[in-house]
Amino acid sequence: EFKKTFPQTEKIVRDGHLAIAGSRKPMIYKLHGDFDHPDMFVITNDDSEKIETTRPAIINAFKNSLFRKHFLFLGYNMEDLDFLTIFNLINQFQDNVPLTSYAVTLTGSEEKKTILKSKGIIPLTIRGETLIDAIYDGVQKL
Repeated sequence: EFKKTFPQTEKIVRDGHLAIAGSRKPMIYKLHGDFDHPDMFVITNDDSEKIETTRPAIINAFKNSLFRKHFLFLGYNMEDLDFLTIFNLINQFQDNVPLTSYAVTLTGSEEKKTILKSKGIIPLTIRGETLIDAIYDGVQKL
């Protein structure tokens, strides 16, 4: 559905998708898989722990993009292991990541939101669907 709404984006699910992705289009990193590629779902803790070895190109591209692009994190709880891993990577290289990113979250203490803000990640307390609808409406007005 998202691709129909925003056809100008590239969806990255498999390492092979990186070779055909256009560098000018916004990329959506589907680190946990996608309904069009059910074999790529990350469901268990074991799946999550193996993600860097099962899709090394995507993970490396994602890490490199952290230093060059703004990010919008959708579908993450601030307690998710994957989000914490990404956050720790940003934290580790904070001086080298001057770009502001955003995290859509409905949960999390004010303390955790303050920590995110200190690392250049602005927490947005809004449902993902509501945000996507607002972005779509804004794009249609351009």
